[in-house]
Amino acid sequence: MKELDEEIATSEKPGSAATKEKMETRNRLKEKLDAAIGNIKMEKDELNRDQASLLKSAENALSEISYSGRDFDETSSFCSKVTQIFDIYISDDPKLHEIFASKVKQRFSPSIYSRLKNATEPTKTWNGLREWLNSTYDSGLSALQMLNRAMETNFDQNAPWKKYAQDVNDRMEPAKASILSQIRRSKMKKNAGTKEDDVRNAPNADDIFDFVSASIIAGRLKITRPSTHALLANEWASISDEQTVATKIE
Repeated sequence: MKELDEEIATSEKPGSAATKEKMETRNRLKEKLDAAIGNIKMEKDELNRDQASLLKSAENALSEISYSGRDFDETSSFCSKVTQIFDIYISDDPKLHEIFASKVKQRFSPSIYSRLKNATEPTKTWNGLREWLNSTYDSGLSALQMLNRAMETNFDQNAPWKKYAQDVNDRMEPAKASILSQIRRSKMKKNAGTKEDDVRNAPNADDIFDFVSASIIAGRLKITRPSTHALLANEWASISDEQTVATKIE
């Protein structure tokens, strides 16, 4: 930050794009530093020895990964790894949940962190943050496409079945978030005057199985009539049940 301050102060072109970029970088560093200092103070004042030890172990594990929002697979892999760390070290102690989420955010690239600041969804805990990641960085795939992609997860006969199970789970996690969100949006249109997160728009078992049925039909269409499947590219985001997909195919 000190080096950036000096470069900004001595710049011959204060209004240039390069100088503005340095100022933005400096501000992002300041925000991350403030957050880190706040976490340290909170940990020092509020955590006992066991909690501090668990948090330190989680932080060490997080240091091995990072997130740049590159594509669907990176999002799936990142969420899976962080969830594993959360389950091992953090999940049993609610007092650590918010601190852990703040440390996860420190693994984001500057562009992801900047976008997160403008998010309206709750991201103070890992569960909320994971939902935001899965819905924001879904690579533009519809919920049906993401579900089909999970079903088509590659199987390596030389790898353990547990590896395959984990690969499926990694791809199913963002698909699940997308499906539940799409069901809510669909219900919101039918229930005039409601908001997406209203209880009336909550997905139930029938909604989810309708979605799975639609996915089975869409998967069969992709195999038997790939040209028709391609023609429906702009339709998948609005389909959430088997009758709708069948009607659109016909």
